[in-house]
Amino acid sequence: MLKYLFNSVSQHHAKLALLALTTVLIVLFFEQTLVSNWQFHRPSFFANQWQSISHGFIVYSTQQLMINILALLLISFLFPNAFKSLWWLIALVASIVSSAYGVFFYHPEIDTISGLAGGLHGLFIFAVLRNRSSVGWLLLLALKIFIDLNGEILPSFIISHISITAFQPANPEVNLWGLAGGFFVFGLARTLALIPVIIELNKN
Repeated sequence: MLKYLFNSVSQHHAKLALLALTTVLIVLFFEQTLVSNWQFHRPSFFANQWQSISHGFIVYSTQQLMINILALLLISFLFPNAFKSLWWLIALVASIVSSAYGVFFYHPEIDTISGLAGGLHGLFIFAVLRNRSSVGWLLLLALKIFIDLNGEILPSFIISHISITAFQPANPEVNLWGLAGGFFVFGLARTLALIPVIIELNKN
């Protein structure tokens, strides 16, 4: 079962998951009644911790929706080898969750978050590492985060200021915690991949 989910034999299913996720984002955009319940909202988060996942699929504007979708498709285009299994989806969800809990425990000044900002940053670092791409991508990402943290609004190199809308400013802290989630899942994927090798070496 794990091989079916996580190895290259599920490449077709990974692409279907990407299409399904894009469809979900579009459908939920037209269900604005969900916004107040599904976004991360600090006062209600402890009682409704499912918001740690649901907030990632809520957007406030057409601009934010298009940036989310385009960034997702761009990452899949630039780093195709990272999308040959369902690990990319696990990395995205884990990054969404880690951004929510990171904000909840360490950034009390942030009351609400929504959108895929944290998730996409985590997915980006996962995809770069999983795809074994040039370290230059990581340097560009580090520069983007540096710019974000210093409050300068400049065009990003890979992922735009995903959470910037008329209603909600970008939160670099969300992006940083998302990166942590993506990096953790990459480490987990590598560890699980090495276990059979270690077992085989010990047999010999």
